Amino acid sequence: MTRVQWMWLWIWLLIFLIIFCVLTHLNSFIENSSTQNLQTKQNPSLKILKNEKVVTISGNVSSKDEAISIQKQYELFFDNVKNELKISPNVKKLKCFGIVQNLAYHFLTNFENGSLECKDQKFFVKGSVVSPQIESKTKEIIQNYNVNELQITNDIDVIEPITKKQKVNKELYELLNSKVIEFVKSKDEITPKSQAVLDEVFDILNKHKGLKIQIEGHTDSDGDEKINQFLSEVRAVAVKKYLVKKGIDPKSLTTVGFGESKPIVDNNSTINKQKNRRVEFKVLGE
Repeated sequence: MTRVQWMWLWIWLLIFLIIFCVLTHLNSFIENSSTQNLQTKQNPSLKILKNEKVVTISGNVSSKDEAISIQKQYELFFDNVKNELKISPNVKKLKCFGIVQNLAYHFLTNFENGSLECKDQKFFVKGSVVSPQIESKTKEIIQNYNVNELQITNDIDVIEPITKKQKVNKELYELLNSKVIEFVKSKDEITPKSQAVLDEVFDILNKHKGLKIQIEGHTDSDGDEKINQFLSEVRAVAVKKYLVKKGIDPKSLTTVGFGESKPIVDNNSTINKQKNRRVEFKVLGE
């Protein structure tokens, strides 16, 4: 074999080795990327942790819009929300996202502390409540949701209310869970039936004096937004006037109207709109 032939032989061998190395590394890179993406897609997560002072949202979701939607939902009902969500475009959308949103209002307003957690097809709710009715309502909300594909675990501890705030929260919930404070349509006039409910509210607040109570007015989305805002404010004031007339210290009561801005359910039916037309009592403390 001539020197030229040997030279070409070595050149082709070198080319072959280069191609082999490139293909090997490329294949390894593709396999690693595929494995990493597959693992990421199989592990979407969302955790909502609540204590008395802050709500912390953590986990990984598929898009910025999803993260914003989650945060806004919780900011409706809790002032201090800490967002630690991570955006991972390759993550699948959480199958239990809907049930978390459905439980958001109930969880934040009625649990003393606890957590909601999603891991793909698994859903966990854990925490402490002051009334067996709150526990039952939580399970009812879960059961009413389409949970065919979800594995659900709940660990709810019903605790004995110790503080004055906990005692009032318990009594108000058990009273207002089945009764609604209603008004004459488009007015701030309390119906006679609801006056009887407010008489029971008075008994609770009068028994536990010294607490600061915020009376919150809400409407559905029918009609003009500005009118709804005004209506929610004057209805909250009407409730305060009624309780003050009964004997509650006016300095212990504050009022605020949220109009149609804080619905607890979608305004897509007559029944849901009735649920959104409401007056609530938030116990702020002593």
